[in-house]
Amino acid sequence: MFIQLFSNYLVEQSVITIEQRNSFQAEMERTRVKLGTIAIAEGMLTKEQTEEINHQQTQQDRRFGDIAVSMGYLTDAQVSGLLDRQGDVSMRFFQLLVNATGLSMETVSGYLKDFQKAYGFTDEELEAVKQDDFESVVPLFATVRDATITDLAGLVMRNLTRFVTSNFYFGRMKKAPEYAYSMLAGQKSVGDSNIFLGFGATNELDGIVKLAKPQEQD
Repeated sequence: MFIQLFSNYLVEQSVITIEQRNSFQAEMERTRVKLGTIAIAEGMLTKEQTEEINHQQTQQDRRFGDIAVSMGYLTDAQVSGLLDRQGDVSMRFFQLLVNATGLSMETVSGYLKDFQKAYGFTDEELEAVKQDDFESVVPLFATVRDATITDLAGLVMRNLTRFVTSNFYFGRMKKAPEYAYSMLAGQKSVGDSNIFLGFGATNELDGIVKLAKPQEQD
């Protein structure tokens, strides 16, 4: 989410072009290595164990590493080591930005401070955004009285990242009297809370199609 927010900010400031933004995001998407892949390569998990953990993720709102620990396949220390191997996503993006544009890291840091000020993030909040820490990030954007809506927003973000793509972001939540779309995919839940959750698109329909396709899980 951080890469999408910050790169869009850089486009708005005419620092990079839309084409550069799209190429950066595509590159980051291609180089994102799944924990399961690293664990198999390191001999920590078998392919069958990884698939079992992936299946459990479709049943539980939990991260790959947390499930692996609860099933006794990995220790907390091993999961921490795997996360370190994945690398710091924000730093990889900064390096890609510097290499592709010729900007100095000092200049990028300056834009980052401006970005932080524009969104009103504290240092702790910015760090949470940079690490895609959804537990901390969601309340910054889903500022509504109904905690159920905030929890649902967090669930959607985590599942999009796990099962579809990490190449997305959303703005601050707002109440809209109407919503125009040309295609809508949704689900209605009835119970203690009656909720309809939908994904809509107007002109570009690639995202809706991607949501409908089975994806590898992490």
